[in-house]
Amino acid sequence: TLWKTYFDEARDIPLRVGTPQEATFRVLIAGPEDAETSFFMLHGAGHSAMTFALVARYMAAHARVRVVAYDMRAHGYTAAADERDLSSATLVADALAVADAVFARTQRV
Repeated sequence: TLWKTYFDEARDIPLRVGTPQEATFRVLIAGPEDAETSFFMLHGAGHSAMTFALVARYMAAHARVRVVAYDMRAHGYTAAADERDLSSATLVADALAVADAVFARTQRV
């Protein structure tokens, strides 16, 4: 698995986004969970979380930051009930749901 060269962890996060859009998102994470700064990466059409492989490895090695990248709907290892719906409203809802799932444990007030 190539991701292990660049990231510390891979998670498959099942979520229900919208009504009733079910999807399991592949999330790749580099850097410590308790980092004071996190970067949430969004790739472009036709790409995947691995688009950020080199930058994630560099940032995690040279700064105390956390880099989180995920495969968007219909990309990479993410699987969704409706992979044809790539509307901006759906992609934004997906991004917010993934961010909530990943950062819920490390959220600071």
